[in-house]
Amino acid sequence: MHGMTPTAIEFCLELIGLVKKYEVVREIFNSCKGNQMRDVDMQEVMAEDPEEVMAKYRIGKDIEESKTVMSNGDVIYNITIDGLSQRFSFTEI
Repeated sequence: MHGMTPTAIEFCLELIGLVKKYEVVREIFNSCKGNQMRDVDMQEVMAEDPEEVMAKYRIGKDIEESKTVMSNGDVIYNITIDGLSQRFSFTEI
């Protein structure tokens, strides 16, 4: 794959089934009492599976996590790291 752009490489890997493309919605919940606002970030990522993406977020001393696979194939992680609660929703695109 010498001379290929990163986008072309990702396309080839996706085409042969080595990686998949996901839309990831990351919600960061506000820890202040009485404040229901949350930060929301959306991005498209290329990965073998959601676990590959989640590995980079599992940094901390106190980690609690649950994973749910929905009937439509979406994968949802609820994770609390050192008191900060987040939700990651993966949809294959």
